[in-house]
Amino acid sequence: MTMLIVYHGEAGPAQRRRFAEVEAQHGWRIEVVAPGDDRHLESVLGEMTLWWHVLTPITDEHLARAPRLRLIHKWGVGLNTIDLDSAAKRGVAVANMPGSNASAVAEHATLLTLAVLRRLPRYHERTSAGAGWPIDAALGEGCRELSGSVVGLIGYGAIAQRFAQILEGFGATVYHHSRRDDRAGWRPLEDLLAHADIVSLHVPLDADTERLLDVRRIARMKPSAVLINTARGGLVDLAALDAALARGDLAGAGLDTFDPEPWDATPSIARHPGVVVTPHIAWLTWETLERSLDLGVAAALAVRDGTDIANRVV
Repeated sequence: MTMLIVYHGEAGPAQRRRFAEVEAQHGWRIEVVAPGDDRHLESVLGEMTLWWHVLTPITDEHLARAPRLRLIHKWGVGLNTIDLDSAAKRGVAVANMPGSNASAVAEHATLLTLAVLRRLPRYHERTSAGAGWPIDAALGEGCRELSGSVVGLIGYGAIAQRFAQILEGFGATVYHHSRRDDRAGWRPLEDLLAHADIVSLHVPLDADTERLLDVRRIARMKPSAVLINTARGGLVDLAALDAALARGDLAGAGLDTFDPEPWDATPSIARHPGVVVTPHIAWLTWETLERSLDLGVAAALAVRDGTDIANRVV
């Protein structure tokens, strides 16, 4: 029987052409199911062998209706959108792709940081609207340089380490907090929050990290500080962040992830002049898609041949 692989995410024309090339090379069938198209997903659950998972949560109900499923392969690193207990119970392997999007996410964290520090969206709005010059002097007085800033990274995996290299190239001083305290630059979390000009999140979302930045910890940050989140929305108490920004207890934030997703932008946080938001696309570059496809094909071959699956977590 032809192996059915389901890619559950958005796919543009170039990516679909790459899928067609893989189908022709290996004799597989690759079905692209758009997020939110529950009817399409339901129609393929019973046949699928591999699930190339992007962001839409995979539940026990899904797995109960997928008797032929052998592997859920996360295109990325975070596994909080997969019911791992259900997968284990049903004998479905789960793997991820550590490092596949490290450059993309680190670059996007840099983009958000610079955009917040230099108030880029506000300047874009005024210039594109034909407001002309002079630009509001008060807006310029709120702009800051990355050079000379102290940046605190919470989490120190592949993405954070790549981000640290970029930051140091700009002349920033970088500290980090993670479970390992034996690496240069490590600081206790409370100390890091109190002293950093920029705090950037790079930890997975689990029971220990949910609402890691709550009211108390956000209050530890300097009023001039900026928060960057390209990890998971559930790491931050968004209401507490919104309130801190409104009071002037925090200078700004660059957010790519939210809880829940997709985010409806109802809080006032998105209208704050020091806030820049993007729709969970820090990972999304053509290079990341190509690396992920290569890893996905390798895992599919391992399933077909009965060999070890790289980066298996279940």
